[in-house]
Amino acid sequence: ISFPTRTAKNHTNTKISPPHTHRMVRSLTRHVISILVVTSLASISSIQSLQIGPLLSTCVDACHRGCLEIRTVQERRVQLGEGELNTLLKDGEDARSALTVADENAHKVIVGSLRKQWGDALRIVGEEDENTPTSTIHDWIAQNELPPLRTHLFENDLGEDTPEIEMSSVTLYIDPLDGTREFVEGRLENCQVLVGIAINNEPV
Repeated sequence: ISFPTRTAKNHTNTKISPPHTHRMVRSLTRHVISILVVTSLASISSIQSLQIGPLLSTCVDACHRGCLEIRTVQERRVQLGEGELNTLLKDGEDARSALTVADENAHKVIVGSLRKQWGDALRIVGEEDENTPTSTIHDWIAQNELPPLRTHLFENDLGEDTPEIEMSSVTLYIDPLDGTREFVEGRLENCQVLVGIAINNEPV
């Protein structure tokens, strides 16, 4: 492959061997992806207001994605014949503080999906924030192709013309796996994904 190289005095063709070309292509691809991700995050961070219907809809859709992650961990657990999961106790004296890969995976997909949809202006408080900081979520978003969350699930119930809500007044509270101890013990009927919404510090 030849790339033209111009100088002040002459014009020559510089041949680049395939290995060098491959490295250049990989480097350019990484830069292009980084630019696209930054551009995408910058565009959604400009959202200043939203409506309750689309917000509720995206929360429900994000919960569904979290449930799928938990079910995937459980299915793998069954297939491998593992009776117990590797578990970390966030509080060494409290069995209810158990943390598993199911918690972490569900947290990433729920918070990551909502963050990509609404941007950084939306305040999200997650139970696993300490174990999965915001920088990790941004990296995870960049590395995964997340389709947009559905915004129309409550159109028939709320309509399309609900009042605009200032983004700064909204807080989401997320527990990606409520009942981790029960999940570890196999009592799956006691497990759920929770997302709470507060507007001006009042629960909705």
